[in-house]
Amino acid sequence: MADQIVEMDYEVITKQANDFKDDEKTCEMIAKVLDGVVAVLKASLFGAIFMAKLIKWLEGISKALKNLAKVYGEFSADLLFAVGRHKEGDFAGMNKFGEGVQ
Repeated sequence: MADQIVEMDYEVITKQANDFKDDEKTCEMIAKVLDGVVAVLKASLFGAIFMAKLIKWLEGISKALKNLAKVYGEFSADLLFAVGRHKEGDFAGMNKFGEGVQ
């Protein structure tokens, strides 16, 4: 084990972390727009009566996007954490990535 070399391209990993952060913001923004559409549909009598299935479907998409945003945020934080730990000399990395998505 002592002869193993552990390398990390900090620039690539940091860029990916930033991309995940951007994806998180995008998912959150789309979910907010969907929440607004649902609110408008629920507020209108026509929407509430005749579009119940559409409302439920849009609410499901919004919920899924919010969950996905959390995952993207966690991936971003984990990658940035790993870069920092690697720069400090931690070459195992198991303390963060062995746990799975929280």
